[in-house]
Parts: sequence; C-alpha cells; structure tokens
Amino acid sequence: MPPKHANIHRGARQMDVALLAAALLLVVYGLVMVLSSSAFWAEKRVDDAFYFFSRQCVFAGLGLIAMGIASRFHFSNYRKLVYPLLVFTALLLSLVLVPGFSDRTLGAKRWLALGPFHLQPSELAKFAVINYVAYSLTKPKAQGEGFMIEYFRHLMIPLVVLTLIVVEPDFGTAFLILFAAMLTLVVAGSPLRYPMAMGAAAVPFLALLLAVFPHGMMRLRNFVDQIKFIGSEGDYSLLCYQVRESVISLGSGRLWGMGLGDGTLKMFFLPQAHSDFILATLGQELGFAGVAALFVLFGLLLARGYQIAYRVPDTFGCYLAFGITTILMLQILINVGVVLGVLPPKGIALPFISYGGSSLVVALFMVGILLNISRHTVNFVNPKRGAP
Repeated sequence: MPPKHANIHRGARQMDVALLAAALLLVVYGLVMVLSSSAFWAEKRVDDAFYFFSRQCVFAGLGLIAMGIASRFHFSNYRKLVYPLLVFTALLLSLVLVPGFSDRTLGAKRWLALGPFHLQPSELAKFAVINYVAYSLTKPKAQGEGFMIEYFRHLMIPLVVLTLIVVEPDFGTAFLILFAAMLTLVVAGSPLRYPMAMGAAAVPFLALLLAVFPHGMMRLRNFVDQIKFIGSEGDYSLLCYQVRESVISLGSGRLWGMGLGDGTLKMFFLPQAHSDFILATLGQELGFAGVAALFVLFGLLLARGYQIAYRVPDTFGCYLAFGITTILMLQILINVGVVLGVLPPKGIALPFISYGGSSLVVALFMVGILLNISRHTVNFVNPKRGAP
C-alpha cells in the first residue's frame, strides 16, 4: 500500500510503456524459441515444421487482442464480475472431469477439447481467484469477526476452485494460486503465523493426496534424488530422465550457446522441449547470455507490475495488481526451479515463452489489466522534498 506520510501528486496518465514493451518483447522471444525448439519434432511428427509455431502465432494474436481490450476496460469493473467469473471457471473445471469433454495428456485431465484446440481452465482460475481475493479484501469486516475467521473467509471460496484443480490432478497450479493468494493476504496485513498455521494443517491433506495419486509419490521420490544430486559431484544417474536432459541441455550452452536452431537435445532427447522445458532449449542454443536477456525482460515486467500496485490509490486495484504480478513471478520461479532440478516437475509453463495457448492468452490478458491499472496510478511525493 502507498506510504501514509506521502502526498499524492496527480496528473494525466498514459499506460505503462515499459511494461507494454517488456510484454511484447517476451512474446516475440517466445515465438522465436517455440519455432526453434519445435521445428524438428513437428516435422517428424506431423510433417510440418511450422505446426506448433503457427498455432502459437494464433494464440499470440488472440492474447494481444485480449490485452488490448483489457487495457481499455476499467479495472474496477472486475468487482462486478467476481462471482460470475468464479462460477464460470468452476463450471469449466468440472467439465474437465467429465468423460467426453476433456483430453487426457501425460496422465492428467487438464484440458477441454475444442476441436483442433485445447483450453486449460486452470489458467483462467489464476485470475478468477486473485480477482476474488482482491475483492474480498476490500469488503468491510463484519462486527465482532476475529482476524483468523476473516482470514479464512478470504480463502474458503477459492479453496473450492483449487480442489477442482487438485482432482485433475494438477498440484502445481493449485499450489501456485494458493501461495499467490496467501502472499496477497500478507501484503494486506495478515500476520505470517496464519499462512504458516494453514501450511502446517495442510500436511495431513498432502499426505492423503500422495496416497491417492501414486504419480505424486513418484515425483516426490525423484525430487529427493534430485536433492542428492546437488552434492554428488555430477552423478547424473540420480536425476530422473527429463530433469537430467534438462540440466545437460542448459549446461552445454555455456556463455553464448550453440546458436539459434542448433540445439541437439531437443531432437527427441529432451521431453517437452518446446513447452515446460523450453528454458533448457533456450539455454543450450543462446547460452547464459540468452537466458540473462530473458530474465532482464522478466525483471522489468515484474518491477513495473509491483510499482503499479504500489502507486494505484484504489485498494482493490492495488491488491489486484499485486496478485497478478505475483502469479507471474511464482510461475517463472517454479518453472525455472523445475528446469534446474531444484523443484519436482509441476507442469507449469514459462510465461510468454512456453508453447501453450491458454497460458499465453491469460498471461497477456492479465498484463492488459496491469496496463489499465497503470492509467490510474499517482505519484507519491515526500512532503520534505516537494513535487518533482
């Protein structure tokens, strides 16, 4: 929230150009890497080297349209859409679980089959939950209601949506959304002991999930082996195949990489080289320099997002901007952690870069909301220094 001692310096605002530039450059970066990482596999699989690239271009176009519309749609209107959006999201998540509507991929039902395209409702759930939490935080506190009760009031409805995601199963996305929601509550003034208590209470529930979904236990065992790898002087046999190929691919790029399009591990060695593990392909082809350039763009986008949250005087806009930016930040950190082998595989895409329509469209839509909020920010001036 803005500092209480600061004065507000109002003025006409344009949308945040730096945020827009970072988002557009990330989309271009992602399209280039999707083409480079998928061309060989696409030609072998469907006899069309541009198959994934052309589809990603369509997704990028839809995402840019969504971003443009969202940048013109006043953010305060999302207050009125809180419950319709939650109901719509829950309906889509429920349809995923109905035979005939969903498409099972890699052992999970996460996508709705819509002809040649697939929709992943959990991507929409990211915004729906954050929008609800921002709205809930602005509602007046009931008389006599303790903070602990109020804390869970903000999370009870989102937990229904997250349960539907867990059943798919998709533990990674459910954790990401819940963690972003709890961080938003902490920023709103919640004591840290409440999310810590909630985490401790969730341990038995997590144990039950591991028992019900055997693949979760398998991933946990693989993760324990990955931790052993860190101190094993390069014993790659401790890593599961996918992570092993990812680590090798990243390391082989060195400083400048092998050259765009010249990566070798994407040729059937590295699974999901154009989606969840596209960073490994990027590291091999463009090296540390290419990865560093990517993270400069990510850093700029996140810095502008948090600055917008700080500068908007509207409380709902503040929490909404913070939650959206945090969702993107956590998604980046989790994907990078998986690629580096320090987190178990989660099935979470790298925003703007990985192949995937739902992820790209929703990410650009949320950037559009940030751009709209940036139009309504103000300057906070230290009264001792005066206006700039």
